[in-house]
Amino acid sequence: MPLFIPEESFEKKVTKEDIYREVDKFLTRLFNGDTGGLFEIEIAAAIPILENNRLISYRNPANRRTSIIDITPTGIDIVEAGGIQKYLETIEQAERERQESERLLALSTMEANEAQKKAAKDNKTFAVINMIMGVINIALLIWQLIKAAK
Repeated sequence: MPLFIPEESFEKKVTKEDIYREVDKFLTRLFNGDTGGLFEIEIAAAIPILENNRLISYRNPANRRTSIIDITPTGIDIVEAGGIQKYLETIEQAERERQESERLLALSTMEANEAQKKAAKDNKTFAVINMIMGVINIALLIWQLIKAAK
């Protein structure tokens, strides 16, 4: 006789938002001091997110099924940010701002390099002019000395 498994036992088509809601719900419970196990998670796809992103830790990693679960600092950050979706948006925004800062820094560095090249070129020009003026001054001094000696 085949085993009968009710239709509702199978996970329905689960969206990313459903998984995020489940992660948020579980992290919030841990954050509020409740204890519980992974068996209380209704959407199995939330478990790898919690584990792989180190949002939870096991007091007894050897026996995860019965271990007490603690929320990690990253998990706390997610709860305090208002949920995983808002947390991810904050991280993405910070990354965009960092990239923009790096781009502006690169532009600023390029502009500074161009200014230094121009200053170096100007310095060479002034050095050549000063050398020519020095040679002219020496020539005039020699000419005056020769004129004064006569």
